[in-house]
Amino acid sequence: HLTHYRVVKYTHALILSASQGGVVMSQIIVTAEVNDVEEWLKFKAEMVPALSSVASDGASYVAMDGSKKVASTWDVPDMEAFQAAQGSISQELAAAAKRAGMIPSTVVVYIKK
Repeated sequence: HLTHYRVVKYTHALILSASQGGVVMSQIIVTAEVNDVEEWLKFKAEMVPALSSVASDGASYVAMDGSKKVASTWDVPDMEAFQAAQGSISQELAAAAKRAGMIPSTVVVYIKK
């Protein structure tokens, strides 16, 4: 149960960091266009555990106008680790993203300043 280990490791890091004077947590919003919003929502449920060692999920958003634009929020304690994880996503997760109809060229990441 590697996923459980990652969650425990992530949680432990947050507790340790908080006990040493507080957590400096980056907050990001990731937007994208997808082929099917409902499939993306299902995929996001797979993505959350896969990224749990580097980010905690906030919420999912869909465009009110019915377009196929989506967004998600994430709390990220270590942006470098998050970016490294993005670059080394497993083949299974990449295949799931493709099945969910994510359009990689439309992905934009915003960071709270």
